[in-house]
Amino acid sequence: MKTHIRNLRTLLILPIVAIAVTQSALGQIGTWTTKSPMPTPRSHLAVGEANGIIYAVGGLAARPNGSIDSTTNVVEAYNPATDTWAPKASMPTPRLDLVVGNINGILYFVGGNATAGGGALATVEAYDPLSNTWTTKASMPTARFGSGAGVINGILYVAGGQTATGDTAALEAYDPVTNTWTTKASMLTARNRLGGAVVNGVFYAIGGGPSFIGEAYDPLTNTWTTKTPMTTPRNSFGVGVVNGIIYVAGGGGGGGGVPLNTVEAYDPTTNIWTPQAPMPTARFGLGANVVNGILYAIGGTIDDIGAFGANEAFTPSTPTPTPTPTPTPFPGGGNFVIGDRNAIVGNHVTFWSAHWAELNFLSGGPAPSTFKGFAESTSANPPTCGGNWTSDPGNRSGPPAVIGPSITVIVASSITRSGPTIAGNSPELVIVKTDPGYVPDPGHPGTGTVTSVICH
Repeated sequence: MKTHIRNLRTLLILPIVAIAVTQSALGQIGTWTTKSPMPTPRSHLAVGEANGIIYAVGGLAARPNGSIDSTTNVVEAYNPATDTWAPKASMPTPRLDLVVGNINGILYFVGGNATAGGGALATVEAYDPLSNTWTTKASMPTARFGSGAGVINGILYVAGGQTATGDTAALEAYDPVTNTWTTKASMLTARNRLGGAVVNGVFYAIGGGPSFIGEAYDPLTNTWTTKTPMTTPRNSFGVGVVNGIIYVAGGGGGGGGVPLNTVEAYDPTTNIWTPQAPMPTARFGLGANVVNGILYAIGGTIDDIGAFGANEAFTPSTPTPTPTPTPTPFPGGGNFVIGDRNAIVGNHVTFWSAHWAELNFLSGGPAPSTFKGFAESTSANPPTCGGNWTSDPGNRSGPPAVIGPSITVIVASSITRSGPTIAGNSPELVIVKTDPGYVPDPGHPGTGTVTSVICH
């Protein structure tokens, strides 16, 4: 999708028809149902949720004559329980490609584009659904549009987007209690029109550009970690979380302007993406949110000429639980280690080598060259997520003489050396299927493939 959006010439309105796309029909997962369409068709809007009501705010709508596009400040509320829409107080600043977060029942709408032709904004406006009123808040430090956003412990995080000079990797955090912004560690990859989601206190920045990219931000350590990329690169898509699973729907593929109907689900526990039943209506520039375990995908466009009022609801299938692998200790204690940026399911990794520090990448910086990959002493045996470990340099770490076909491996984001002691953390544990040829000599690398995540 281009930064400058072409004029709207036609208005596309979807009829209210019940359509269901099921797992049995498609051999994929989940069910789609068409709901009452949004009264004002538009794309590049923000879709927030508060108290079980969905709020469709701003975006790009058609003028009555259909000749040119128009940024709007329209606010419409959808009640899934009654399948009805109602108008609400307009947002003070018309804008598109804005983001939203819910903090204690107040919806904060941040950034965006002043017009379809450009004009990144730093505007922050808060909507109180109970009083149906708006309040202007402290502006975001970086004016931008097409960001990803998520809320963790009462703080709104806004990542990436496009500024007046191009794509940004900036991450900024807003505290509504103090009405202040704080700059945080930047994303690993600058991009625009990405998706943001939060699971278990971790913020995930997905796609954008369009791209496959997946990155996760931990606010406790102020660090980013690379995650398994999506199967389909996309931007301007809908995203929502149901039962700890992140769902992405539609968006722009190809160069950004090819409408998609594909849907994927990401499980942060296993770091794996799974295809889902496709949306009935292919589109990009849509918004999405979740009420009672159902993802509502609202609005969008197929060509940046028309605009949809489409409102389609996705009910995920209940997955069969996957047993969590049990860590098994080596007889003599200790565990092998890999870097957190290598720890992606499906990745081929090196857990023991004279060149371990060159082959493993850590979000906290390079490891000491004298570390060869074995943590001699762990804070718990078997190790646990959130623990720590120590080791001696090189062969003195006492690696096992023999290893099994699958082993538990510590994932470290930080490793340091002080005198003769090497120490590291253990934010994650994974299972690695080992390759033949391991010997307890770092001149003979121990390698394998990450097959699953135990904990993180």
